[in-house]
Amino acid sequence: MPLVAGFAEIDITPPIGVWMGGYALRPSGCTGVHDPLYARAAVFESAGKAVAIVSMVLIGLDMDIVVAVRIEVQKETGISPHALMLNASHTHGGPLTKSFLCMGSRDPAYIRWLMDRLIEVVKRAAEQPTYQSLAYGRAPVQVGVNRRQYGKNGKPVKIGVNPDGPVMPWVDALVIREGGNHPSAVLFSHACHPTTLGGENLEITADYCGYPSDFIKKKTGGTVFPLFLQGCSGNINPHPRGDFGWAKAHGRALGEAALDAIKHALPLNSEQIDFAKTTVDLELEPPPPLEEFERSAIDCDREAEDARSKGDVGRRMHAEGLRDYALFECEAAALGDEGYFQSAFVI
Repeated sequence: MPLVAGFAEIDITPPIGVWMGGYALRPSGCTGVHDPLYARAAVFESAGKAVAIVSMVLIGLDMDIVVAVRIEVQKETGISPHALMLNASHTHGGPLTKSFLCMGSRDPAYIRWLMDRLIEVVKRAAEQPTYQSLAYGRAPVQVGVNRRQYGKNGKPVKIGVNPDGPVMPWVDALVIREGGNHPSAVLFSHACHPTTLGGENLEITADYCGYPSDFIKKKTGGTVFPLFLQGCSGNINPHPRGDFGWAKAHGRALGEAALDAIKHALPLNSEQIDFAKTTVDLELEPPPPLEEFERSAIDCDREAEDARSKGDVGRRMHAEGLRDYALFECEAAALGDEGYFQSAFVI
């Protein structure tokens, strides 16, 4: 059966004052909005199967949000919870939507509103399907550099610039063509931390991730619907970084590469879609000695008290978060190695 697909976007910009995610030591919630944040959805259906992909300019989502959104989307659209992928850009300039120690707390009112918006954008995309075909393209681009800098002993010593480290020097593009001819949408993926702006920034921003979509819309006269999907960006930082000018430059480079990938995309089989889930088990290192966490908890308590006496909100939250983490590690270590590794996935 032929493929049908629908697309929609929705504004998810938070109100001023919410805590931001990505960096510790921020002294307050956000103080302004530099550029809006969006969620964009693509819904594909063929032969009775439907798959939804949502691109969100957010740091990430806690699992309680993911589960709730998937359940409600199924009620509204019939799309299986396992067939809905929620991909966060991981911007460090957005609201705190994933619980990180040391960074404040989620805003309950914004989270409820956000969940409604994510459900709504999938619903809108599912309600406007048109016949489409698929193509795939790849183009060279690199906006980041590996940040794991090593010392003489070969051990990682700090976050810095490692030009020899692994990066993702391309953009992958899934091109959706209306009627098999003109591109109507593109899902493009690249791996690089959205950390062009540092922790001193208190304005809501998509970082570099918002600019390529704007660029694609402008260059195509709004005829191509763009969805940016973040790849495995763990140890890749933008380079150079430090201001909005570089964020825009990185975004433009990525947008140009995505358009190049569209031009050279090759057709795919568009009559059958499916979804699957794979779990990858990673080997964990043994935990440090219990005494190390006990000392850390005491030191962090002292740091928190000093910051509290000086009215330093960011430093106090940072110290309290590290103390809570150290206490968690103490409890987990008391369970032995097996119990420790099981508990490590709970925090």
